[in-house]
Amino acid sequence: MALISFGGKYLPKPGAVVMQYTGHSDCTRNGPPTFVCVGENDGIASWHVMERRINIFKVTRS
Repeated sequence: MALISFGGKYLPKPGAVVMQYTGHSDCTRNGPPTFVCVGENDGIASWHVMERRINIFKVTRS
């Protein structure tokens, strides 16, 4: 996705997304590969929340 949709300049599509402890929710079938990681005892991002986000990504990408 280009930054132009957020009011910025056009940038080429990234080769990958590394998501760590984030509320990232922009996921499309045409998006780049996404790597996700979270600790099971993290006080910032519950692994349950991250698991739900990962499952949404899986459905969106299939």
